[in-house]
Amino acid sequence: MTDRPAFGTEASSVAGAPTNLRPLTIGIIAIITCAAFEAMAVTTAMPAVVAELGGVSSYGLAFSMYLTASLLGTVIAGTWCDRAGARPALAVGMMLMIAGLLISGAAGAFWMVTAGRAVSGLGGGFMIVAVYVIIGGAYPQHRQPVIFGWLSAAWVLPSLLGPAVAGYLSEEITWRWVFLGVAPIVLGAFALVWPRTATLAPPEPGAGNRHDGRRRALTGLGLAGGVLAAQFAINRLAAQGVGDTPESVALVVLAVAGVAGAALTFPRLLPKGTVRLARGLPALSLPVGWSPQHSSEPKRFSR
Repeated sequence: MTDRPAFGTEASSVAGAPTNLRPLTIGIIAIITCAAFEAMAVTTAMPAVVAELGGVSSYGLAFSMYLTASLLGTVIAGTWCDRAGARPALAVGMMLMIAGLLISGAAGAFWMVTAGRAVSGLGGGFMIVAVYVIIGGAYPQHRQPVIFGWLSAAWVLPSLLGPAVAGYLSEEITWRWVFLGVAPIVLGAFALVWPRTATLAPPEPGAGNRHDGRRRALTGLGLAGGVLAAQFAINRLAAQGVGDTPESVALVVLAVAGVAGAALTFPRLLPKGTVRLARGLPALSLPVGWSPQHSSEPKRFSR
């Protein structure tokens, strides 16, 4: 019996997969770590940003804009990867994320930080989806659970260590390096991943239905738009208070419309039956556990 080759040097059993997986793995983990850092670890840097640039009334938007834009990027990138493979979404995501980091890091006003966060979030959504597609095409099936486990750690570590790093940079150097310092890491991770995805097999003909893809993209845009409208309106109401002025009434209407729009579009982006935890994939799509009332349902996905 021969020993199995060490991980990272074995040839993949997937057609068109690269044979050396170690650099690819490092690059993928770095991409996810950077996205997680920007999503969570900048919390401790924002007080320093506000102290220098002002913008207390828009404080919450600096956090929510990243996640909202990332949501939109995830939906669009999923459709794009189905039609063109992971490489275009990966490249565009890298450019957007770096652009957003540079905008935030060089901001002269708080609204620029918020705008940069939105651009970074959009790029992060593109890159995360591309990474998942790359894992499915480049790694043997028996290795994929290990990679996904490492990706989970890549989300956990920034939430534990990232705030301390961001706080140190903000107090000892400058908060701008919380953004500017991440950009070279994203570029380096992209340089590791990009050449090793050139030989991945393209999507099968007909894998991405153009009509369904357009519908999903529009639905994702509606969801992101609803969430953004609700966030903006609630943020403004919290800053100025609720009154009987026309502006307050308009903001309340906008908030209600945004919440309603998000509630209507969100289920359409999930497997049918997710809302009621139908048996199978729908029951696993939300972290709410298993409901016994579905134990007798047939093995099919239904709303």
